[in-house]
Amino acid sequence: MYTVIHKKEFDDLMEAYHKVCRERDALNLKLKAPDVFVVFDGPPGAESGRFVEVEDAQGKGLKKSASEWKQRSDGLWALGPFKSEGTEVY
Repeated sequence: MYTVIHKKEFDDLMEAYHKVCRERDALNLKLKAPDVFVVFDGPPGAESGRFVEVEDAQGKGLKKSASEWKQRSDGLWALGPFKSEGTEVY
């Protein structure tokens, strides 16, 4: 069974579909987790650089919003979880 629709109805449906897609894409951009960079004072190597801070893409430090340092059971230390404007970054 087929349903016949007129070109105007089809065009209206397609425009509504594209509008919803544009709105979805705009919302996804707003919800996208920000880029996060872990900054060191030197490159990796036998004598690796030391941790400086965690920054966003604009170079703004996220230390205060990055939660806290925690010592893990394996003896290492972890900083996190990283949060920026209420969004958790993985």
